[in-house]
Parts: sequence; structure tokens; C-alpha cells
Amino acid sequence: MFVKRITSYALVVPRSRKCVPSVILLVSKSWEAKVSRQLFIQVIGAIVDVRFEDQEGLPLIMTFLQVQDHPKRLVLEVSHHLGQNVVRTIAMDGMEGLVRGRRVLNTGAPITIS
Repeated sequence: MFVKRITSYALVVPRSRKCVPSVILLVSKSWEAKVSRQLFIQVIGAIVDVRFEDQEGLPLIMTFLQVQDHPKRLVLEVSHHLGQNVVRTIAMDGMEGLVRGRRVLNTGAPITIS
């Protein structure tokens, strides 16, 4: 049964090659020095979902986003893409006073410790 799954998976991989150019395009565009602003759509505990205007501005996994107009500096790390231009992030600090509709700054860089 395990061998059968591997075989069926191997047959699916060549068909999905159409997606590879779009992934490469996202990676190359993410390193540009432009900054985009997006909105929260859902906040549950330390998990925040952020919607982007277009797929070209979607940040890579492990990119850090910064919440705008918040009393203290709040950093979010992108954990995965949910589809429909939405990413799920994890807050790196307390979420007190955070509401939907806040602006988020996409830095395009990973979190670094200095």
C-alpha cells in the first residue's frame, strides 16, 4: 500500500509543474525593496490572518510584518499561506488592544536578532 501511494504521488508531480513558474516569480518579486501595507482580517489569540491586495505582494514564509498605529512595536511572522491572498501569522509579543482592520507593514525580510 505504501509503494502504491508513492507511485500515485510520482504521477501527480509532473502535472503540477505549471505552478513552478508562479512560485519562482513570487520569490524573485519578494526581494524587491518596496513596502506594501495590508489589513488584518482575523485575530485569534496570537494568530493573525492578514489579507493582501494582490498575489504579487504576498510575503514569503518566515517574513516579518510590523503592525502600524499600535502603541508598542508588534512583530508578526508569516507561518503559511491560506490562499485568496491571505497569510497566517504568529505574533511575537502580547496582542492587547489589537483589532481587525489595523494596517500591517510588509518588510520583506526575515526576523533577525541583533
